[in-house]
Amino acid sequence: EYFGGILASSRSEDGKDDSGIFYVDIIKSMSSGQLKMHYIIYRTFNKYFLADETKKGINPGQEDELNRENLFIPLLGIEQQLNQDLGAVLHGLAAKKLIGGFKTQNHIDGNEIMPYLKVSPTSLGIQLFAIANNKLEKWQRFAGEDFGDFRDIILPSIYASSLDSLSEKAGFKKLDSKN
Repeated sequence: EYFGGILASSRSEDGKDDSGIFYVDIIKSMSSGQLKMHYIIYRTFNKYFLADETKKGINPGQEDELNRENLFIPLLGIEQQLNQDLGAVLHGLAAKKLIGGFKTQNHIDGNEIMPYLKVSPTSLGIQLFAIANNKLEKWQRFAGEDFGDFRDIILPSIYASSLDSLSEKAGFKKLDSKN
């Protein structure tokens, strides 16, 4: 689907648009697990930004603004979709600057454990997501444009901007420390 989006985005009436070449090289170097995880992260960010009016003004071209944005995503079910080592997938995305800072950890509440990912977006990550959706010209409107869903990729049903909020949505007790 990523290649299809790039091919569709690169069509021009005169046939001279080669803007997708840069992104083709990135996609060719990614594993299927990295592509899936990239999609899960950025589609979830897209949904989160759309649902929060305060995020509408985010400028995806400003890395310093993006570095301040964090998303907390539970990992249950995601690792099975990837069929690859999650650490290797995330480090690969970070090495290509497709995600910013990230960490994985377990939140423990009594006998219940919720593994989660904390991640921040990057401009390049947003651009790749936009072109894969045949919407490269809209990448700068990422916070206000619904990019739609890909079939067959299960997205997290809950996500949040803080661990406290994620824990609450997942039915865990409120945390004492700030995250």
